[in-house]
Amino acid sequence: MIKMKNILCDIIDNAYGASEKTELYKKFYIEMINERRKCFHGDYNGLTHHIRIFNLYRDDNSIVATTIHELAHHIDMIDNGATSHGKEFYDRFR
Repeated sequence: MIKMKNILCDIIDNAYGASEKTELYKKFYIEMINERRKCFHGDYNGLTHHIRIFNLYRDDNSIVATTIHELAHHIDMIDNGATSHGKEFYDRFR
């Protein structure tokens, strides 16, 4: 998990550089849970800044995409105080 957190922090550095919020964006927890979920592959808790990734049997690209999706929720929460699956979120995710 430390490696995944480092990768996500590198993504933040590359996407946001010297933004005043870069260090806030890096304050999150990530947990990879070897559990099968039918309805979703990951989630984000805005109160605890905790990212959880499930369904680890999937291919690496799918797991990475889910992880970046949840990171986008975290950044959306930092910037807006809330997060959803609206247009602004998907613009950020892209």
